[in-house]
Amino acid sequence: MMNVEYRVTTKDDIELLMSLRLEMLKLVNNLPVDYEYDEAFIFSFRL
Repeated sequence: MMNVEYRVTTKDDIELLMSLRLEMLKLVNNLPVDYEYDEAFIFSFRL
């Protein structure tokens, strides 16, 4: 059986996860490495 680790996260952890998600979306959608997402798009994920 797999153990699940729980931990208290901070705002910094969420920012890191958001950054990773946006980078993944660039790869999946074949966007240029220097592509910049619209701020409204990024904000919509934080709701």
